[in-house]
Amino acid sequence: EVERKQGYPLFFVGLLGDLAYASNRDRLENPYVIDPLYHTAIGPVIGFKYNLDFGIRAGKVKEAQAEVQKLEALREHALDGIPLQVRDAYTTVVEAERNAKVLSEAYDNAKQWLVASSSNVDLGVGDPDDLADAFVQYARTRADYLQAVFAYVYGLEQLAHAAGQDLPEVQRLAPPKP
Repeated sequence: EVERKQGYPLFFVGLLGDLAYASNRDRLENPYVIDPLYHTAIGPVIGFKYNLDFGIRAGKVKEAQAEVQKLEALREHALDGIPLQVRDAYTTVVEAERNAKVLSEAYDNAKQWLVASSSNVDLGVGDPDDLADAFVQYARTRADYLQAVFAYVYGLEQLAHAAGQDLPEVQRLAPPKP
């Protein structure tokens, strides 16, 4: 709009005045001779200004329109992308919760296997290799379980961020305004 309006002529009205005073000069009464050191003059001024640009402004208008369309497309993308981001974060949380439950059960089973293998070795009926395998599996499932819990908590934070629930926390991280 601004670029388009700059193509219109500019009309103006004003008042122009000029005053010069030198104390050591006499005033001339001749209307055809103006003394540059001792005179007064005032008068109205009207006019208009129009810039010839030979198509440059039309290019600027099209450039501004393209910028506006780009911003509108970015806005539409954001409006479409926010629900998608929330949906993706929600499915990530649901999947992470399911993984944490399954790995919790696997962790409990690995713990029971470790206890059973340890008891068998203590009684002398078990193989120490079984105890080592049980311990490795116990450690692995424990690590996987902790990773799944981390993914679940991280997913909850991502969901809160996508839904805009952490806005005060994010605003506190912004640099102070001068």
